[in-house]
Amino acid sequence: MQWPPGLNAKPESPATDAEIAAFVESVFAPLTAQELEELHAEHRAIVGEGSFDPPFNPAIWPLPNRRLPESYLAFLQYSNGGSFSGDNRDFDPLFTTNQVRQYMLFYSIPHWMPLSAPIGFDGGGTFYLLDMRDDPIDGDYPVLFANACNLGYDEAVKLADSFSELIANKLGQP
Repeated sequence: MQWPPGLNAKPESPATDAEIAAFVESVFAPLTAQELEELHAEHRAIVGEGSFDPPFNPAIWPLPNRRLPESYLAFLQYSNGGSFSGDNRDFDPLFTTNQVRQYMLFYSIPHWMPLSAPIGFDGGGTFYLLDMRDDPIDGDYPVLFANACNLGYDEAVKLADSFSELIANKLGQP
């Protein structure tokens, strides 16, 4: 995959086959005991001993259990993260293979937007996410745009039917 011509691209080094294989295997794996402990500690630091409504229980968060789209994996083989801007949208940054799970857990995305996977920010605090709730269409998932401070499917905007469509359309419509 190449970034469309005429767009500002600051790609990172390509992800290796080993990095992509490790990413695919681990990104949606069940939470570890250490991750659960860290999430509970972060939660207590933010809201005290109170809880979310519904109760804060990362152990039951539904994580996507579907195959990542080939268009996204191909992009990671071109650039493992980086900053990119287009006519209408920016990816600043696109997450590396090591960052997707970190952002997913730190922002409690499985709590607020179950079965979505964050792939980047817009440079202004809004996530790009793969919506993996439904079966893929031609191996791909819709791309949603959701503010990190107001995560939820009701608030999210669908930008494209696939990652490759988002890129091909010079990062979507405003």
